[in-house]
Amino acid sequence: MKVATLVVAITLIASASVAWADPINPGFDFFVTPASAGTQVDLGSLGIIDLEGVPLPGLPFGIDTVVARKQPGPPEGATNQIDIELVALHLTSISPIDLGGGNFADLHITIDNS
Repeated sequence: MKVATLVVAITLIASASVAWADPINPGFDFFVTPASAGTQVDLGSLGIIDLEGVPLPGLPFGIDTVVARKQPGPPEGATNQIDIELVALHLTSISPIDLGGGNFADLHITIDNS
């Protein structure tokens, strides 16, 4: 019984493989911000506003945020920062904001770096 357990343990250890991450190259990352993501903005006297993404025109799958990686990532096994650029973003309030006096408005946050 002890021999069988030892053989199984050695086999599991010998068959374990090392996982390597793919290199991080310059390129783009695309994000979708669902209403359930907990994304918020604090507008002081207007309160904390819950946000959700608005799909960007011409992009699939409801993508609302585009980030560009401007340089390659660090070599394997190292850590470092990568320069990025926020290329596009469109978020809106989940519900209208009470501006007072019976006035309500939707909040849109838009970045378009084109």
